[in-house]
Amino acid sequence: IDMVSFSQPSETQYSVNLVVSNGVLIGPDCSSQGDAVAAYDVRTGDQRWRLETGAPLAQLMELDKSTLGVALLGGEFRIVDASAGRMRMQTRVPDAQVVTDGVLSESTLILQHTRMAGAGRLRQMTAMDVSTEDVLWYEPIAPVERWNQPVRMIGRSVVLVFERPLPPQNPSLPLSIVLVDY
Repeated sequence: IDMVSFSQPSETQYSVNLVVSNGVLIGPDCSSQGDAVAAYDVRTGDQRWRLETGAPLAQLMELDKSTLGVALLGGEFRIVDASAGRMRMQTRVPDAQVVTDGVLSESTLILQHTRMAGAGRLRQMTAMDVSTEDVLWYEPIAPVERWNQPVRMIGRSVVLVFERPLPPQNPSLPLSIVLVDY
């Protein structure tokens, strides 16, 4: 592969993940003209597609082997075909500040996101039907201070692993594993 470069969103304190899916390397392409997502062929380095987001990019995630999740600040979320860059769904996740991770299981989109809760922020899981965009269920998970590993599926269970905060403010805080059956 030739040199490929990505540009992270400016003036932010986070980095957008790179995603590799079906021979395509996908990442942020942000500039003063706006945020976008770009995909490059991993063998040739040629750009396969570029998708303007129309809003500040927050995160990218692989939802399944051929599907990309594009999270925008403010709870906007898009499902994109990773190989071709075609948008399959565009929605707003209720009560979400930002979607941080997710998985796609058949026609159910399961997203982890943050939301305001009183004076603080909470992590929450929301499941949506992809064809109707209806919310199937939601579940508050943990305070934002407890960071977790990526959302994964085992059968029809969503697996969440919560670690101690870094740096550990409370070293006695246990490691937690949560299974959410749907």
